[in-house]
Amino acid sequence: MTRVSVIIPTHNRPDSLARTVDALLAQRRSPDEIVIVNDGQEELPAGLGESITSAGVAFEYCEYRTDKPSASASRNRGMELASGQILVMVDDDVIPPENCLADLVEMYDQDPVGAIAAIGARPVPPPAESRFGRRLWNFLAKMLGEIRWAPRLCSARYVALRPKLRARLTPGKPMSGCLMSMRREAAGEYRFDDEFFCGYVLGEDRDLGFRIAVERPVFLAEDLTVLHDPHPGGRPDRVRMGRMLVSSTLHTACECNDSGAGTVLLLGYEFAGTCLLHTVWGLAMGKKSNLLYAWGIVAELFSRLGGRIASMIRG
Repeated sequence: MTRVSVIIPTHNRPDSLARTVDALLAQRRSPDEIVIVNDGQEELPAGLGESITSAGVAFEYCEYRTDKPSASASRNRGMELASGQILVMVDDDVIPPENCLADLVEMYDQDPVGAIAAIGARPVPPPAESRFGRRLWNFLAKMLGEIRWAPRLCSARYVALRPKLRARLTPGKPMSGCLMSMRREAAGEYRFDDEFFCGYVLGEDRDLGFRIAVERPVFLAEDLTVLHDPHPGGRPDRVRMGRMLVSSTLHTACECNDSGAGTVLLLGYEFAGTCLLHTVWGLAMGKKSNLLYAWGIVAELFSRLGGRIASMIRG
C-alpha cells in the first residue's frame, strides 16, 4: 500500500491550521502521516496532536524557528522528516476536498513504472459574492497573460501515459504550493530554494515545480481542486508583492536556463498583462490593492532596467 505523508508548514495561524488538519482527517483516504513544521512563535492549537494520533495517523512535529522563517525552509525540513512514498505539501490556509488524497494516490498508482515525478492540484478561492465578477476576472487573466511564462523544455510532454491519466494530467503548468505532491525520489533530488526564497515571498512553489519539470515529468491535475482561503495576517503590502512577482519569475527563468527571444516575449507578456489586468480591475472596481500591486510590478521592472542601463554606462 502506498504510504502518504502530508507536510504542513505553518506560521502563526493556529485556527487556520486546525481547519486544514480537520479537512485532512476527514479524507476518504486518510494520510498515513502528518508532519507539521512550525516556524512561528505561536504554539499548536491545544489537542491537535492528540486528534491526529487518535485518528490512527502518525504525527511528526517540528519547531523550526530561524532568523528569517520561510515556507521554503519549512517544507524542506518537512521533507526530511516525512517517511511516506508520496509527499504531499499543503499550506495551512487550504481545505482539500474529501476525495483529494484518494485521487492523488490513484493517479500515482496508475503509473507503476514511476514516470510521474510530481502532481499539483489547482487552487480555487472561496465562493465569490458575484459569480459574474469571478468569471470575468478569470477570462481577463487568461487573455492578458497572467502566469504565462513556462520553461520551453518540459519533460512531461514526452511521457506516454495511460489514457485515463492522460485525460486528467496537463504538462507544462505551474504547481501551486497550496497543494503539491511528489515521489520521495524527486524530493530527495530537488529542494525548495530557501536562500533566494527566504522570508515571506511569492513563487517558491512555481520555481521548484519548473526546475523539476525541466528534467522529470511534472503534471497539473486541473480537475483536482483545493479551496484556498488566504489567512489575512502576515502578508506584505501589495507593492512589495508586485515586486516579488517580477524578481521571483526572472530568478526562476534563470535557474531553468531558459533564454532567448521567445522567453523574453513571454515574460514581457506576463508582466505587461498582469499589470494591465490589475490596473483595469482596480480602476473599474475601485480596488486600491490591485492598483498597488500593478505599481509594484512597474516599479521593479523600471528598477531593473535602470540598473542594467547604469551597468552598461559604467562599462
